[in-house]
Amino acid sequence: MVDSNKIEVKSCSKEDLLSMGINVAQLLRVITAIDEDCNPEEAGCSLLEEPYEAVVARLTPVFDATPDMWRAFMHEDEIIGYWNCVALNNAHQKKIEDGLLRESYINVNNLRDDIHGEEIDVLFDSVCLHKDYQRKRLSGVVIKSIYDAMSALPSKGIKVNKVWASIWSKAGIKFFSKLGFAAHKENNPDNADIPDNEKHYIYYVNFNDMIANLENIVKEHGFGRE
Repeated sequence: MVDSNKIEVKSCSKEDLLSMGINVAQLLRVITAIDEDCNPEEAGCSLLEEPYEAVVARLTPVFDATPDMWRAFMHEDEIIGYWNCVALNNAHQKKIEDGLLRESYINVNNLRDDIHGEEIDVLFDSVCLHKDYQRKRLSGVVIKSIYDAMSALPSKGIKVNKVWASIWSKAGIKFFSKLGFAAHKENNPDNADIPDNEKHYIYYVNFNDMIANLENIVKEHGFGRE
């Protein structure tokens, strides 16, 4: 267990991890386990319906192909969490908007062929910290990491229109609402009697609004200041 609320956590890019000798496959093995540890009650989560190595194999090429759209969090030499976005092709973007997204759809074959040029939508696939770090006042690290990476996308020729989020928990709804996301669709069978901890929601926000909200939060709370 982590004892102190005074924890120094770094936001690391693919390049940062490689410089430490950690490749993307190694990262995915750790964060897949973190996802499972963070969501033990979510038996309906499609992530848990795949064998562990199948999830790693499916997502490793996705992370490898989209280095600008994710970051890992490290405490000392331990990976403790991550966030990631993906830009899916038009057919699977439509599935998001129709509330039909499934975790298994997020694979390298369903990514957009080119994310540069025309405006695209992106999906927040996950924001997750290891359970031992979840109540350690690290929201500032997460928000600053998302702000730094996402606000840099336009300078890299990646023009984003809307950002979508696939949410499985009330804590997730609270977090994304803080960033300006609004409800789009409940991604559950109509009239189904589903326990609250198994319900799935699709939220969205205009990219520029999200960046403005992130910037305001960073400035208001002084995240990232020495």
